[in-house]
Amino acid sequence: MNNRFIHFAAMTFLIFAASVPADAIPWIEETDSAFLEAERSGRPVLLLVTGGLWCDPCNWLEENTLAQRSVSSLIAAGFVPVRILDTDPGWDDWGVERLPTLLVLDATGEEIDRVAGAVTPPVLQELLAPHAASLPGVVRESSRSDEDVLRGAVFRIGSTGTLWNDGGANWFSQDAGLPPRLEEYDRDETFLYLRDRGSATLLGVPLERALRGAKSSLWRWNLETRDWEEAADLDRLD
Repeated sequence: MNNRFIHFAAMTFLIFAASVPADAIPWIEETDSAFLEAERSGRPVLLLVTGGLWCDPCNWLEENTLAQRSVSSLIAAGFVPVRILDTDPGWDDWGVERLPTLLVLDATGEEIDRVAGAVTPPVLQELLAPHAASLPGVVRESSRSDEDVLRGAVFRIGSTGTLWNDGGANWFSQDAGLPPRLEEYDRDETFLYLRDRGSATLLGVPLERALRGAKSSLWRWNLETRDWEEAADLDRLD
């Protein structure tokens, strides 16, 4: 491996503080308030139409997919989340035919996207990430710096994993064999470096190919061999 990685080797032996606890989704229970907040903040609305305890798919979605820290963090940071029950007379306005249903709406109530059923975390993340990435402050124009262009980036890891940026210094992964939450640690002219505070994991994302959207590889520092190794295929989705 090239010597440009060597000065990062010692960093992987540091033991950091405990990992951040799971983020809760700050659900709003009333749609009018949600649309007012969407207009104020510039964030799209994520509307969950769900059933009561009788609805097994609804319970599964909330207990498994929405309870995942990577999913809840994405929703909390990128959307105005509102949840209504099927007993709410307003749910017919959205043309919902199956419970549960998640709808992405703009501040005027115009539908942007939707998904129905007890979807898994990767499916929901792939649906939501491009819409969250279009928020103010997550800039992708080529005229901005490399750091800005990667804000809100979404990558496929291997065949089923996902890695994405929340618009700041935090990165999240799902089904990629990686820690669920990573932070941007450093970068040089070639690589973006991500780390996990709890496990001393250090990753390298090839910067030039990531910016161009080209297929590449994710690199991981091996503590035993003290060298970098190719961890998985990397493909930018956004």
